[in-house]
Amino acid sequence: MWYGWYHDPTCAWLTVPLWMPALGTLLGSAAAWRLDALARRRARLNLCPKCNYDRAGIAGDAKCPECGAMPASR
Repeated sequence: MWYGWYHDPTCAWLTVPLWMPALGTLLGSAAAWRLDALARRRARLNLCPKCNYDRAGIAGDAKCPECGAMPASR
């Protein structure tokens, strides 16, 4: 089933395959999952959430010395 367009004076129809809206939903979900996975990895490895600087040896509430971002709240 592909695109179809039907038009007469009383109505108009546009047919769209079901996989097209499903693909958009899947891509949006995959992008959100990837961003969340990266944020969890950075927090687990004690990396700066903005520039990935290794925060080992830095106080937990101190700003990042590279970019000045605040640490991720746990």
